This record gives sequence, C-alpha cells and structure tokens, in this order.
Amino acid sequence: DQTICATSATATMAATAANGTIAWSVVPGQGTGTFVDGTMEDAVYNITAADKAAGHVTLRMTVDNATCDAVSDDVVITIDPAVVAGTASVENAAICNGGTTTLHLATYTGTIKWQSSPDNSVWTDVAGATGATLNTGALTATTYYRATVTSGVCGSDYSNVVTVTVYPTSVAGTVSGVNSICTGSGTTLTLAGSVGTIQWQHSPDGTNWNNYIGANNAALITPALNSTTYFRATVTSGVCSVANTVAYEVTVSPATVAGNATAA
Repeated sequence: DQTICATSATATMAATAANGTIAWSVVPGQGTGTFVDGTMEDAVYNITAADKAAGHVTLRMTVDNATCDAVSDDVVITIDPAVVAGTASVENAAICNGGTTTLHLATYTGTIKWQSSPDNSVWTDVAGATGATLNTGALTATTYYRATVTSGVCGSDYSNVVTVTVYPTSVAGTVSGVNSICTGSGTTLTLAGSVGTIQWQHSPDGTNWNNYIGANNAALITPALNSTTYFRATVTSGVCSVANTVAYEVTVSPATVAGNATAA
C-alpha cells in the first residue's frame, strides 16, 4: 500500500512477481483510472478526479503462469487531498491592553495548527490550538497570528498573517499651571504622564464640558479669560476607554480698580 498527494497525476506500482505474467487491474468499484501498461511490475496508474474525490483506489496485481492457479494481491492507494492553507480573519483587529479577540480560518483543507509571533518573524505554536476558531486570550502587546495547515503527505502551507494591534491602557495624566489670574488674561496649562491622544476641554462649572478645537498637545495656552474656568484633558489610547484628568480650576479675579481720591 502507499499514500500519495492529490497533486500527483499518476501512481507507480512497486511489485515483484516471478514465474508468471503480470496483469494489473482496478478492483471493481474501487477506482476509475487506467494503467499505462498493466503488464509491468512498476506499472503506472493514471489517477482521475473521481479517484481524488474518493480519497483512495484499490488496484489488483494478478500473476498467471498458465499452469498453476493465478494468484493476486491488492494494493490500496490512499490519496491525500492537496493542502489549502485557507484565509485567516479576526473579529477585532484592535484591542486594549489585556483584552482578547477571536480568529477564524476559512476555506482550508488539512489539519490546523495556529502560530503566534511578536514581530511577524519568529513564530511559535499556540498550545492546543488546532481548531478553525482561536480565542487569543488576554494580550498585552501587538501580536501576529497565522495558521499552518497540513494534509498528509502533501505537506504544509501557511495562511495569511493577521495582526492584532494592542493599545496601552489610556492614562489621563496630571494637569499643572498657573491657576489664579486677572480677568482678561490667559494661562498655560501642562499635561504630564498621559498615555494616548489628548483633547483639552473647558467648562464654566466643572460639569458641562466643551472641546477646545485643535487643542491636542500636552501644553494648552488658554485664550483670555473673564471668569473662573475649569479645564481638563480627555486622553484616549486607540480603542481603549477614555481617561479624564481631574478638573483643574483657574480662578479669574476682577481687575483692580483704583477709584477716585479726594482731598478732605
């Protein structure tokens, strides 16, 4: 018996016979192909699409010397399907630190083994990951995934690589700066220790907030203020939840008025 890959067009027999004439044939109902020369020990059998779909054929070698009874022996040819690596996809390609996502492999042929890599270069098998669906488990760094698919003697092939981008948790940071000014003046506020994209906001009461358009840097130069105003920064790291700083109050005092001096 032997096993071949479905990419093969033929199968070559490996038989030995003495004191007789060889005749190769297909066992009825067990194959649809033909032999190139069915009288050779190393006869070549032409594999058909139907044979490949069935996954096997059974061939028979009969030896007859015209004097003794003919003897025969059957050979089973197993035909492994050609390997198809399939297409890998991910439900959420971007997650926050500590989050999980699910991968899927579709239109594959063979057995699966998922692999992961921190750099898309060095790959490691994911323990026990042999199904068409893979839950990544909690991730703390961007990770690459692919599936290796193996089909018997046909060998292995790799699916496409899927990237799961992991964003660090949003960190609001701390606001500092001059917090007491005179009416009509501005001030400069600074945000330190943040992780993510910054959006400065202002509020007249510390409850209702409005964005400063284009204010996305760590330093904010306020416009001239005429009343006490609250400031904060909202910080967003990728798909992670927004983090807000503590409201920072800038007290605005009315301008000093000299008044009128009169003589007693």
